[in-house]
Amino acid sequence: MIEALRVGDLLENLGPAPADQHLPDPFTSNVAPSFTGDAAAENGLRDGSPEAAPAVLSAARDNNGVPAVEEQAGEQQSAVDPSSTASASSESTEASESSAAPTPTDFGSSTGDAIGSLTFSDDGHDVTCTLPPTFSSSQVVATCDDGGAREFAAADLMESAVTQIVAASADRVWTVSTVAGQTLTVTSASWQTLVPETTQETTTAPETTDETAPETTAPDTTAAETASGTPETTDSPSAEAE
Repeated sequence: MIEALRVGDLLENLGPAPADQHLPDPFTSNVAPSFTGDAAAENGLRDGSPEAAPAVLSAARDNNGVPAVEEQAGEQQSAVDPSSTASASSESTEASESSAAPTPTDFGSSTGDAIGSLTFSDDGHDVTCTLPPTFSSSQVVATCDDGGAREFAAADLMESAVTQIVAASADRVWTVSTVAGQTLTVTSASWQTLVPETTQETTTAPETTDETAPETTAPDTTAAETASGTPETTDSPSAEAE
């Protein structure tokens, strides 16, 4: 069984207030303040009295019942420099715009394995840079419509690298840095399919040299004919004896 424990006492059981203690009267305490000397003049009151000073009453009568103190406050508000108000307004607008979440990078409906063009904002102006169709080296130079050229690392423009950066961004924004160290927040981009670099193979024809056929000399048939002719006859010994 849970027993209720009372801490303190109830208000109706406090008993009567001590006889020697007098509480302040709220009606007599709720009175307008009074000032003396310069403080009274600054607040538009009589010296030592909560009543308005005669000058304030006279000015109020001349101003259709509006006290001079309130009129001076209104004049001070109207005397505020408009340029400062406009500046404060523009600063608040810029702050609200900067605090707004950035827009995700728009890649459109293009497809490919590398970036073909990209657009970013430079001092409030959109700049579009176009990449070459072939990445022939590790660094690629893009031509931009602001008259300049920007150099990027070819690896940063490939589809895998771009997709990885966009996926890691909570706002789906692609940022890329140039070789010079400038970081660009890309507002829109398009893909392209890279054209492979062609290598021209030159085939060299074998060098031909004019070779003169060896001169052939007809054999000397005179000696051969002599050798094949009638053999020389000699007288036999029997003929000489006769």
